Amino acid sequence: MDNIIESAEVVEQTDLITIQQLPVIVEQLHSIKASVSEKVSSILAMPCTEDTVKEIKRARADLNKDFKDLESRRKYVKTEILKPYEAFERVYKECVSDIFTGADTQLRDAINDVESGIKDEKRKEIEAFYDDALSEKGLDFPSFGQSGIRVGISGSVTSLKKQATEIISKTAEDVAMISGLPFADEIMVEYRTSLNASRAVSIVNDRHKAIEAQRARTESAPVQEAVAEPIPVTPAVPHVIVPMKTDDEQTVCIRVSGSRRKIDALMKFLEDGWYNYKTEA
Repeated sequence: MDNIIESAEVVEQTDLITIQQLPVIVEQLHSIKASVSEKVSSILAMPCTEDTVKEIKRARADLNKDFKDLESRRKYVKTEILKPYEAFERVYKECVSDIFTGADTQLRDAINDVESGIKDEKRKEIEAFYDDALSEKGLDFPSFGQSGIRVGISGSVTSLKKQATEIISKTAEDVAMISGLPFADEIMVEYRTSLNASRAVSIVNDRHKAIEAQRARTESAPVQEAVAEPIPVTPAVPHVIVPMKTDDEQTVCIRVSGSRRKIDALMKFLEDGWYNYKTEA
């Protein structure tokens, strides 16, 4: 009750905010309007031709000059009008808005602290219930984070537990269904990631269909035996070591390289000349 009375007193005190003085905008603006309109009308009435274009340019420049002069006066008036308001706004901020916004911030933080504590306690309870329900079904997934359960202030513990039970029951049904399918291990790997049984089954089945198709293509393809290209062999050129004897029975070793024809001719020459020689392969 006391709070309501205090609030009413604050509302009544808003009558203290009064306008003590306003800038006076003189009625000369109306006479300016009439004057400007008359001048503009007379200029617009002039035909724009080659003979009058210079005069119209001067008239237009004169109008722009008048307008710029009035605009500068308008900006000055605006500045003067805003000065008292800006002074008022500074006082208002100090006496009113800073106090209210400061109080609102403190109250918001206090409310958030309380609600965060409530949500944390609720989350711990739901998470413990979730883990126990997983164990009862013999499951180790999905984790509470994967479940998508959102714990907030408004959601009741009963509704959240019901949601957890439905998620775990659905997972157990999917696991039982997958265990009876071909390629169950592969499907389970996909399912643990996506938590979408039909998608996991489709991915694995499509993969094995592709593998079978590739195997069929490989088996039906003609086998081409690799034919080794002959490696060119360069015939070894014999090296002939010729012990040559002169009248003083000297021995000279000569290593000779050449074609087979030339080597054969050399050997015949040595034989015909009764030279003692021997060859090395």
